[in-house]
Amino acid sequence: MKPIVFALLFIASMAQAGGKTSGLVTLVETKAIGVVLYTMSGTPTGQPDCATKGRYAVDLSTQAGKNHSEWLGKAYVLGRSVTVVGAGTCTAGGENVLETTIQP
Repeated sequence: MKPIVFALLFIASMAQAGGKTSGLVTLVETKAIGVVLYTMSGTPTGQPDCATKGRYAVDLSTQAGKNHSEWLGKAYVLGRSVTVVGAGTCTAGGENVLETTIQP
């Protein structure tokens, strides 16, 4: 029974996985609703249909969103490659950011 429960939990977690993109931040769009949209040079994989134009959204009303925005902004200014993993849900036409990693 335990292997079946584990398999179901694994499948459920995979269903919630979002997109992933690596590359340079090429466009930053600020929305009046407190969301910043980021577009990247890499080709997104696995993004939900609600993410238009491969964009990622950061909600500035949360501390996590502020942290992601700071990292993505630094990567943009410094011209550093970044990997973004999405949450599988969208806000303002961009996939919500779950994880941000700046490449060395």
